Amino acid sequence: MKRLLGLARKKSADEIAELIDINQTIQNALVLVESFLFRGRIHLELNLADDLPLAYGIAGQLEDVWLNLILNARDAIIEQKNPLIGISSVHVPEVQSVQVVIWDNGPGFKEVSLDHLFDAFYTTKPPGEGTGLGLYICKLIVDRCGGSIKIDKTYSHGAKFIISLPYMPTDQMEVEHVERSIHPAS
Repeated sequence: MKRLLGLARKKSADEIAELIDINQTIQNALVLVESFLFRGRIHLELNLADDLPLAYGIAGQLEDVWLNLILNARDAIIEQKNPLIGISSVHVPEVQSVQVVIWDNGPGFKEVSLDHLFDAFYTTKPPGEGTGLGLYICKLIVDRCGGSIKIDKTYSHGAKFIISLPYMPTDQMEVEHVERSIHPAS
């Protein structure tokens, strides 16, 4: 609840997006949920790209995004015959972003209004099982990082979320480094 209230308030100095290793944030989240996946006999397909550029994110909060999406996927597939969650990361230079895709082989969102999926208090879970705040908070965090989160409406084998986070191209990083060296911050 404390973190939820914190998200509702204005940004503090420690909530400013900075360049971070997105794969490391994914690995950090997986350490926290691997026992849940193991106990549920859920197979994890992990495909993290090597040499991703650092992307803008808020350390600690991106882990919350991955945790929420993974646990939602777990809840959706726990009754599946061969439950499967996939997580991948990829560098998309054409749009200067790092993309993280989290998918599952559950029932998907067949009879759900996808237009409201990221609205506060909208839930697809039965009464008493969801608050409708998880995806809303995920969107808030990703927005604060300058990125986007969406559901792949064409994916028909479960649910598939695509998160895009911007990064600074290498040539701009070199220029910024040179400018900081010439004009150090006071």
